[in-house]
Amino acid sequence: MPKGVRLKPEQIVAKLREIELKIGQGKDVLSACREAGATDKSYYRWRREYGGMKVDQAKRLKQLALENARLKRLVGELHLEQAVLTDVAQGNFLAHSVSVPQSKRLWANIRTCPSIKP
Repeated sequence: MPKGVRLKPEQIVAKLREIELKIGQGKDVLSACREAGATDKSYYRWRREYGGMKVDQAKRLKQLALENARLKRLVGELHLEQAVLTDVAQGNFLAHSVSVPQSKRLWANIRTCPSIKP
């Protein structure tokens, strides 16, 4: 396997099975990993992360990780917006430094918010 190639979860599970079959046939970990085109370090990392999983479970794990990252990003943006809106409502206009696109979006939210009069 060329250096720097990222495998999909289902490919990792297949490689793990292949390596474990070779180990079961009596080969040592290092030679089994070499024949499968992986390093022993990758094998142990994959085994820790995907050991005992089936292909569909590995796919679902990856999907959940991506969704979790997206939701964390959304929560962070909402907290930032809330903090800026709170500061604006209190009259602290320079309390946070935000980027130009964020400030434009926040001002658009402030203008459309009925409870805040600019």
